[in-house]
Amino acid sequence: MADPRQASTRRAALGYDQLRRMTRESGNEWPALLIKDYQGILQDFVFLANDADLFDERITQNSEDIAVNVGDIQTNATNFDNHNTSNSQHGVTGDNVGTEDFCTALVGGVVLLMELVNDAVASTQEITIDDIDPAPGSYDQVHAQTIVDMANDTKSKHNQLVLDLNAAITQINDLIAKAKTAKQMVV
Repeated sequence: MADPRQASTRRAALGYDQLRRMTRESGNEWPALLIKDYQGILQDFVFLANDADLFDERITQNSEDIAVNVGDIQTNATNFDNHNTSNSQHGVTGDNVGTEDFCTALVGGVVLLMELVNDAVASTQEITIDDIDPAPGSYDQVHAQTIVDMANDTKSKHNQLVLDLNAAITQINDLIAKAKTAKQMVV
């Protein structure tokens, strides 16, 4: 279907000589200035009508594009809703989890990479003093000193083992704290 404005602008395209002849033949001859003024006005009208036609075409195209985009946006919204409520996307066997869906005691979820925990240091304590000989029948200074040395060495090694055990407990507490921070354990 032809646009009425476009059809009307095509009909009104008379040249200077045509207008001069037509007005002369009608008995109402226009002066040259009036013919030129008429042609200028007509030319402006043609330009404006053509611009209006282009705007009409663009508005029509934009309306069609908007209608298509509305449909595409709705399709994307539906796809997102379906994906969000699905429990089988990306190979999961339960609910899909996202960045902030941390695991709980009953429901799996994401966990963060836990910070590095330093290696625990193995204790190297051992008692290296020779076994004590059986007690002599009477007091023996050397024997008594061996027992004292053994007791003191045992006490020293025992204290060091307590320090090593406390260091291991500190290591375990650090491990637990970092696991909680990484959402791998309940806080």
